[in-house]
Amino acid sequence: MSDASGTRIRPLLYTGLAFYGGFCSMGLEMTAARLLAPYFGTSNYIWTNVIGIILLALSLGYWLGGILADRRPNPKTLAACLLAGGLAGLPIPFVIRPLAEALLPAGMTLDNAFLVIFKGSFLGALLFAPAVTILGMVSPFVIRILADETGNIGRSTGRVFAVSTIGSILGIFSSTLFLVPWLGSRTTVLVFSTMLVAIALVMLLSPSRAAAAALLLVVPFVAMRGATFKDVRWEASAAGVSSADASADTLDPNAPAPKRTEWESGYQYVRVVRENGTRYLKLNEGLDSFHSLTVEGDVLTNAYYDYYNAFPLLFLDRDRLDVAILGGGGGTSVRQYDHFFGDRFDLHIDSVEIDPLVTEIGRRYFGYPEKGVTVHDLDARVFVNLASGDYDIIIVDAYANQVYIPFHVATREFFEHVRRLLGDEGIVAMNVGAFEPDAPLVAALVATLRSVFPDTYAMTLPRSRNLIVYASVGIDSFEPMLDAASGTGLESIAASVVYASRPASEWFADDSARVLTDTHAPVEWLTDQMVWRRAREVTR
Repeated sequence: MSDASGTRIRPLLYTGLAFYGGFCSMGLEMTAARLLAPYFGTSNYIWTNVIGIILLALSLGYWLGGILADRRPNPKTLAACLLAGGLAGLPIPFVIRPLAEALLPAGMTLDNAFLVIFKGSFLGALLFAPAVTILGMVSPFVIRILADETGNIGRSTGRVFAVSTIGSILGIFSSTLFLVPWLGSRTTVLVFSTMLVAIALVMLLSPSRAAAAALLLVVPFVAMRGATFKDVRWEASAAGVSSADASADTLDPNAPAPKRTEWESGYQYVRVVRENGTRYLKLNEGLDSFHSLTVEGDVLTNAYYDYYNAFPLLFLDRDRLDVAILGGGGGTSVRQYDHFFGDRFDLHIDSVEIDPLVTEIGRRYFGYPEKGVTVHDLDARVFVNLASGDYDIIIVDAYANQVYIPFHVATREFFEHVRRLLGDEGIVAMNVGAFEPDAPLVAALVATLRSVFPDTYAMTLPRSRNLIVYASVGIDSFEPMLDAASGTGLESIAASVVYASRPASEWFADDSARVLTDTHAPVEWLTDQMVWRRAREVTR
């Protein structure tokens, strides 16, 4: 009786191990990128390093696992491998920060940090290689044991590949959708590693394989249940802020610092940093970049946001102003529009920000106004595709992975949707990060905008690596904003827009730049070219 029962249980046990091998290996891969993001970002290069090293580690594991399985095809050896894999993963969350701080000293700017970020992310991803290599050994080991027990090599191989792939899929979804948002990336790595250690100890110590098979099913739930499940959005809104921080429109130098300064959302690592009277919202590695800011005692920021305030001056002859801000962030532009124009217009703002945690932090730390603002937790392209009505101003300030404009909000088809939303008269303005004003990225964006809006302009900003590219519909001249700015505090801003802007036809007169489309928009490649060129110049 017991032999028959054991015969039925053993294949289930070994197949379960293949499942957990795939589950943990892909879970660690997805979490690796999130664990590296606060220090090295999530650009294409970081993902390339992570995916390449994980695949290389798995390949090495498959090869070594096959050799070891032929030499010692027994469950105890497999259990020892799982134990080693779990133990190799446990130190990773505690090593990442010292490694990053050693490679990226304080004050390093994006200009001179790019090569360091690439190398650092490679070294960071290497920390996962031992654990993933050992996990790669599981499948060939299980195939060998099952083939010995059942005599069905082909069926056993197919079963292991299928089950481990299903485990990989569930590892991706569970880490991305549940574990990282609930626990954070560090604890998620510890959950996966502890799970492997627990499974290995069960295999090594359990007197009954039937009991081991049952425990394999409950170990992950016990491991996750033992952690503290907290929704980071709830922490930000309920426990992370003092009353002074929540209500202040400008920074009080005597106000206490925020109780909570860093979070992980389902999209990114978020920080609030206070430096010299200015509060910054930084995403992922941050460096000298920011996604929102507020300055003590001043609504203006001395950053590119300020120049968006010139455009409403052209519409002072109307009662209502409709604005869409694509990439609302922590609400810097929303706050400025509310301050300068909230009493002049019946102001309606649609702020589109894909990460709801960023919006919540904007409300708590950056004076994000509530009146007249509708927040949409959507991708900017989805919003534009679905929106209706006539907007007077549409601001495009969407960025992903620090330096990349998402390609799908930079194409001709996207701007055709924007043109539809502007009606007979309006302005679209886009923030473009560029180290050179004539970079191929800027040329492509200008050419794309011109393919939809003949009246397209561009302006460089002082002491900034940002440009503003904008286009108009039904507006013959921008000079009226000079008189309209009188007494508003925006006089110099309006003058800069009028006198520093140049028609795109003069800026890029040869019309040789590519027009970006939904089927061909190499925004990342153009950005990479620009950044690598800048990195080489800085390191010469």
